[in-house]
Order: sequence, then structure tokens, then C-alpha cells
Amino acid sequence: MDEKYALRWLDLVVTTILDPAKTNISTIGSHELESFGSLMQQEITQNKTILSQAAFRIFSKRKIQRMVGQYHKSLFLLLETAFERHPQIAATSEKAMSLGKTAIEAINELLDFIEHRFGSTSIWTAGYRRLTLLASETASQKDLKNSPRGSMRQRRARRWQP
Repeated sequence: MDEKYALRWLDLVVTTILDPAKTNISTIGSHELESFGSLMQQEITQNKTILSQAAFRIFSKRKIQRMVGQYHKSLFLLLETAFERHPQIAATSEKAMSLGKTAIEAINELLDFIEHRFGSTSIWTAGYRRLTLLASETASQKDLKNSPRGSMRQRRARRWQP
């Protein structure tokens, strides 16, 4: 894969162009807005291809889950940002509102592809469950260390001390 950020145009549109504090959208021409929309659509197509190809190149289920999870998290954060800015965008101009709507549709299209192609959200929530299990195991290990007998490692170390 490229070393470039895969969602660069979506990120640029959502975080910079559609941010009224950073960009005055009324100064951007309609031709430029159309080109941003077409670049986002090209990026969605490229990312679908990249994800599909990577699923066949990567043989580890865990690595595929991690890659898809990273895409999902990034897209979800972009979508959340776009939704937060949508009321501000709608107040500025119709051009900005249509670009924001195009960005939201593009992000949703890629999220739908990921969920359809790679299964339900159980893929990326598995990592959360694993973290929860690790946290509970760590808590139980702390309880063992604080117990009068100590942990298994501590008991073994005491047994082998001269």
C-alpha cells in the first residue's frame, strides 16, 4: 500500500474546507467544489479497491481485522465531525451544504462497504472485548498479588530462593 494517508481528500474536506473557522467557503468557486466532490468519489473507489486487495494479500485474520478497524474508526470520526459541522455549514451557503452532504454520503458509502464486505461490527468490537478482558485479568492479577499467598510467579520465586 501507499505510504500516503488513504482518506486525505475526505479528511481535507471535512476538517478544513467545511470548517467555517478555517475556510471561507463562499470564496471557493463552484468548479473547485465539484472537483472536491469528484476527488472524494475517486478516493472512495480507490479505498474499496485497496481494502479488497489487502484482504486477499494479508493472510492473518487479526491483521485484516486491525486494518479494517483502523479504517472504520477513521471514517467514523470523520462522519462524526461532518455531522457536528453540518448545522454551521448549512447556515453559510448552499454550496457548502451540498459539499458537506457529498462528504457524508461518501463516508457512509465506504462504511457500508466495510460493514458489508468484512462483516458486522463484531470484527472491530472484538478488539474492545479483548481490551476489556485484559483489563479484568490485570485487575485479578493485582488482587492475587495483594492476597496473602501472592501470585503464582511470586510463590515460585519464593520456592527457589536459597
